Amino acid sequence: MLVHVICRGNVLRSVIAEAYLNALRTPGITVMSSGTVADMHHDRNAPNVPRIRELLRRHGVAEFAKPVPGEQLTQRRLDTGDVTVCVNQIVHEEVCSLFAPSGPLVVWDVADIGEAGRIPSDERDFDRYLELVYAEITRHADVLVAELAPARERIEGGRGGQPDRSGNIARRGS
Repeated sequence: MLVHVICRGNVLRSVIAEAYLNALRTPGITVMSSGTVADMHHDRNAPNVPRIRELLRRHGVAEFAKPVPGEQLTQRRLDTGDVTVCVNQIVHEEVCSLFAPSGPLVVWDVADIGEAGRIPSDERDFDRYLELVYAEITRHADVLVAELAPARERIEGGRGGQPDRSGNIARRGS
């Protein structure tokens, strides 16, 4: 089962989710990530990549992170996921307005640094928000893995090879 996590720049939230979920090494689950506006904000986001790598290192998941963040979401990438996660409502709206999702989207409620309520006044604030985002992403990821367990069992049990995308895994803000 392929879980595709989408944020805006594919530098912070979706990269954390991808690294953390990969670090869990859950049998039958692979993870990829993309950003709705990654190409547009690549240069602006680049200076933050070392800080985010350091965050992942501190939490022991850096080795599971993609080598180069900032992958732009495309329709082809969107179509590859069995379970697609939008990290918040803003991302969900962008995905739905820019692309044609073929299935339901899981929507979390993780605000990005720079969005309402997360505007840092200094470097210390920025670092505090990094830790907060990490905690929120990993909490949602743990719930997602627990919710996907029954779907993985159905797939492994031979029910046509496609996950049932209804019910728990499609809840918003789990």
